[in-house]
Amino acid sequence: MTENEKNLFLPHVSSRHPSVVRENASILQRKFAMIHEILPVLENPNGKEELKYFSNIYVEAKTVLTQIVRFVTENKIADKKGIEGNIRKAEEILGYLKILHLRYKSVYMFPPISDKPAWYKYSQMENREIIEVLKKLITI
Repeated sequence: MTENEKNLFLPHVSSRHPSVVRENASILQRKFAMIHEILPVLENPNGKEELKYFSNIYVEAKTVLTQIVRFVTENKIADKKGIEGNIRKAEEILGYLKILHLRYKSVYMFPPISDKPAWYKYSQMENREIIEVLKKLITI
């Protein structure tokens, strides 16, 4: 069996492409920088455009973080140089973004997804409170 034939049976994992993970990390960093820039000038945390902005960032950042976590776990590097702590912080930020994403979907998407908004099972916090928490998490 040739080397190319052996590669056919290997699972396609991100561990074979660390440059892709570095690119994903920079994408995630840019997304969080965008949040950091918008938070101080945010006037209406309940507005449609504001919620749509956070919803879009959540959708884009979720897949990127998933790929990063997959790479870290497959290569068993979670304990190196505080990687695990950074991933937990990113997941916490995405958790709050998810609430804003679900609120946007339940309020501004037509037809409504369901009669019961899904964000209630995640948090009873107001949008303003979530924005304050995000400010603290992003600036640390």
